Amino acid sequence: MLCNLSQTGTRMEDTEKGKSSMRYLRIISAFMGFLGAINTLAIGFYLLSTIFSLILISDLMIQGYILAPVVATVAVALIYGSYLILKNKNLKKGAGINLIFGLILAFLYIYYAYFSQPLLLGWLAPGGILLIIPPILSGIIEKIASD
Repeated sequence: MLCNLSQTGTRMEDTEKGKSSMRYLRIISAFMGFLGAINTLAIGFYLLSTIFSLILISDLMIQGYILAPVVATVAVALIYGSYLILKNKNLKKGAGINLIFGLILAFLYIYYAYFSQPLLLGWLAPGGILLIIPPILSGIIEKIASD
C-alpha cells in the first residue's frame, strides 16, 4: 500500500513536470512564430523598397505587386499560428500553419537571395538564412511536442 502511494506521487510529479515543460515549449514555439512574422515583415519591407526603387521600377514592378500580398499573408498567418499555439487552442493546426508558412518564407528568401535578377538579398545571403529558421522551428517543435 505504501509502495503504491509512492508510485502515484511520482507519477503526479512526472505529469506536472510534463505539463510545465509543455507550457515552456508552447511559449518558445509561439515566440519563434512571432519572431518569424517580424522577420517576414523585415524581409518584405526590404524587398519591396528595393523592388520599387526608381531605377528598377519598370523591370520588377509586377514582382512587387505579387510580393506585397504574399508577405502580408505570411506574416498574418504566422501571427495566427503562434496565437493558436500560445493560447493552446489547436496546437497541431498552429504548428502546421507555422511550418507551412515558414517554408513559404524560406522559398521567398532563397529565391530573392540566390535566383532573382538582380540578387536583391545577395548581401544578406550567408547570415540571412537565420531569419527564416524561427517559424520553421516553431512548427517542428510544436508538432513534436503535440504528438
